[in-house]
Amino acid sequence: MKKKRFWKNAGLVALSGLMVGGAALAFTACGGTGDGRSDYELSVYIFCSTADSDTNRAICNSWAEKYSREHADELGGNKITVDFQSEPKSEVYYKQLGDQLGTSDFPDIIYVSPSQVVSYAASGHILNLTDYITASQETVERVSSIWQNSLGFYGTKGNLLNMKRAGGIAYEQGTGFYDPTTDNKEPVDIYGLPKDYSTFGLGYNRNYFSDAFKAAYTTLKPSSGDRSVRTHLYDNKKVVTEGAALHEGEDTTSITYAIAVNSSDNVTNEYTGKAITAKAGDPAPFINIGIPTRYKPFNFYKYATYEDALSKGDPLALNTRQFTGGDGYVITIPGFPGEYFDTVGKDGSEIYANSVNEEAPYDATRGNIVLTWAEYGALTWACTYMLNSFAWDSASGMKEAANDGSQESDYSEWFSGEGGVYTTAGYHNVYGGQQYENGDGGNLYVLPWLFSNDATYINTDYTKSINETKDGKAIAEQNGSGDWVWTGDATDNTNVRKRVGNATEDVSKINLDGTTRTAKVQYGINSENFIETYGAFHEHIATWNADVGQAGDVVNSAEDKNINGQTAFIMGASLFYGLGTWDISEYQEVDLEVLDLGIMPTAVSNKLSLYAQGRSAYYADKSGAAQVITYSNGATVKGTGSDAGTATGSKGDYTQRDPMSSGLQVYDETEIRQNQILRQDKWAGRLDSVGYGVSAAVENDADWVANAAVSLVMELTLGEEAQVTLTYGGAQIPNVISQCDEYLNYDQEGYEDGAFKDMITPEGDVQGNDVWDQYYEIARRMASAGMNGSTQTVSEFLAGETITIDGEETPVKYDEQYANVRLSDFTTAVTSQTRIAYAMRVLRMNSYTRVERDILIRMVTGMNAVHDQTLYTASTGWIGALNATTNSAMFLAYINQETLEGTEQAILQSTALSESQLGVGGGKSFMTPAVYCTRQSLTSQNYLTDGT
Repeated sequence: MKKKRFWKNAGLVALSGLMVGGAALAFTACGGTGDGRSDYELSVYIFCSTADSDTNRAICNSWAEKYSREHADELGGNKITVDFQSEPKSEVYYKQLGDQLGTSDFPDIIYVSPSQVVSYAASGHILNLTDYITASQETVERVSSIWQNSLGFYGTKGNLLNMKRAGGIAYEQGTGFYDPTTDNKEPVDIYGLPKDYSTFGLGYNRNYFSDAFKAAYTTLKPSSGDRSVRTHLYDNKKVVTEGAALHEGEDTTSITYAIAVNSSDNVTNEYTGKAITAKAGDPAPFINIGIPTRYKPFNFYKYATYEDALSKGDPLALNTRQFTGGDGYVITIPGFPGEYFDTVGKDGSEIYANSVNEEAPYDATRGNIVLTWAEYGALTWACTYMLNSFAWDSASGMKEAANDGSQESDYSEWFSGEGGVYTTAGYHNVYGGQQYENGDGGNLYVLPWLFSNDATYINTDYTKSINETKDGKAIAEQNGSGDWVWTGDATDNTNVRKRVGNATEDVSKINLDGTTRTAKVQYGINSENFIETYGAFHEHIATWNADVGQAGDVVNSAEDKNINGQTAFIMGASLFYGLGTWDISEYQEVDLEVLDLGIMPTAVSNKLSLYAQGRSAYYADKSGAAQVITYSNGATVKGTGSDAGTATGSKGDYTQRDPMSSGLQVYDETEIRQNQILRQDKWAGRLDSVGYGVSAAVENDADWVANAAVSLVMELTLGEEAQVTLTYGGAQIPNVISQCDEYLNYDQEGYEDGAFKDMITPEGDVQGNDVWDQYYEIARRMASAGMNGSTQTVSEFLAGETITIDGEETPVKYDEQYANVRLSDFTTAVTSQTRIAYAMRVLRMNSYTRVERDILIRMVTGMNAVHDQTLYTASTGWIGALNATTNSAMFLAYINQETLEGTEQAILQSTALSESQLGVGGGKSFMTPAVYCTRQSLTSQNYLTDGT
């Protein structure tokens, strides 16, 4: 029987990834050193951080020694050396590489991004690796050991003049590599191997979600105590208090119970152990788990109360009044970031039907708290409201409070002083985070949200970013000049809904129990699902004031502030921020007391809400009245197969209640968890890959060169020891699938001799000893010594260093590859300059908990992953067309720092509900998300068609 291996089509399964470096480069000549190589040196040029540079150089040197020894006869006794060069700035790397490629004189081994594979291969720059991989069953087995979808980035089919990406990759003895999506098993060539399979999800600062903070969020109210706490504003890029809000405990209306909580409901605050009873309309704590809560968001940086904000023209408060009639938005928060629950009982049986995939490489016995868009926005706003309007922080750390919720007086120390967070630079505001869609950001942030709502930027053959039909009728077409234009009913620019398409493509997605569902995915920027998602994305700013850049904490304009999301997160002044695995060194550079990095699932469709309300992306219904949409999920059993439902269907996981009002209830833990099960396979993180390619010119060189170059690429991408070293560096999880099992379970019985037997995490060492704090203190001291110029080597510094385990002194373990590195030579991250991350690498410390390592593995399996479609197009201008920040003066979400006056206070009177109302003739200043998306869809499609 023939052995067969199969790699799923990354594009077909709506999986893809953004590559560092951007647009593909295309040249016509071959590179490399050509004939006449007089030495035994291979050249390598890659993009990586300075710390990763040391690691990769060591891997190359170790490979060279081993390869020279094992191939001594072939090399005539000569020893190979590796000229390793790296560049830490991606823009510099790709500029220099482009210049080298242009002269056909470039290193033997280079980075190859998925977006560059076809152009580099078709132009003859990089070597076809297929014959080298299939030269032996051993190499085929090695290649088959890595994550399946990552290899799919590097496969092509067709000849050099008509080269395309492969629809998938399969291997069969006697046949070789072929595309399983074709009827005739069309041959596939492989032009690179993936170094990693990196994730981009949502990071959060654990420091803001400790047990003490959870008790505070769920106990304190905006009306608590006799407060006298002032927030801060930015004026000419300096933090000031003049003009900022003085919170004096008078806000009784912005957060209230949406329903009564009776003693018969048996509701207990799980963080304080206290029973909860209340009347509908009573002031409520900032967060109320499982209890529908009415929020009236306003700019708390400038105003003390909702009523004060409303009277002074605050856009947030005016929006709340306009769209909810002043009632506010009802949201039911299911839990906090980082929380998890069991999916199986002690006997191993499923607690929830269709919730466990027994073949999963991740921990299928656990589920994670996943928030919907509205829940994420409301939680962010409520938490930052508390953090900025109470004086919980001081120069000496958190002010003392019992935090057991027994009495509000326990928080008396929090009732006067400065709001926000204290840093070495003084006090600063606390923010929710920053999410954006300009440039690469669209793929980083918006794309995962689209995945959960069965929407995507572009169709599966990467030719349409416009949805060209509505109910089967054409609404857009190409004219005689090749440009796309509206047609039929869509030529009517007075009704935006006529330009909204709903065509779908069938896409296979993985369910929680391992089955697959056929999702009806709407493609295109003007599709119904896309517009709904994009509208919700901007509600994070427009309703919930959660964005660093648009929080409205400025005196005159956004230019008053020079702080962004990355800066705020690093300085410990932000709850959330996007997290790529390549960023881990940057964040581990920051002391844990400032930033304790965690990973959480990204937000999912509001259709999965227990009970939540949100503003429509159209801002108005068909009659022109302000529109708020209510969501309440009524599914009681997790679907399996295609019965898991779709975002456009009426069955399965997305089932809505009928009547919707029945969802306005108090939810107990069982109901919350059942609803959470529906969400476990709906969220997604964005995945990318970077690979190595070999210069095609090596085949024109000495006989040994090509074989050695391919061998080195395989070591850098598939070598198990190298993968362990790189994983300890934090920038990736193992490329080799089997190692991920050991990475996740390093401290479980039976893994004592696994690949990660030396790893130290916050949960301890391989024996379960609680040694994290001791190792972290050593890392701090090593880093500090390095910053002070110590010339001690690692081995010298750690000689005699011990930790205490069960009362006994035990020598400190470390990675001896770094034994001779001087502390003064420890490298730093780009922004943070502490050297802690490098010290942690030396000590083999990994700040991810089991929950977070599990989340990373869930993403790379494909169940919780989405790839970036720009990697499958010749240009990126089409996606850059969708960037509301370039039209911020016309986009309502981006005016939160302004005070609205006069006619602008009637939001709908100043917002264009259709294309006809824009501009001088229409007289409207702002666009709804729906108008913006339909408007930009033509521009995007024409960019895509033109390849610009």
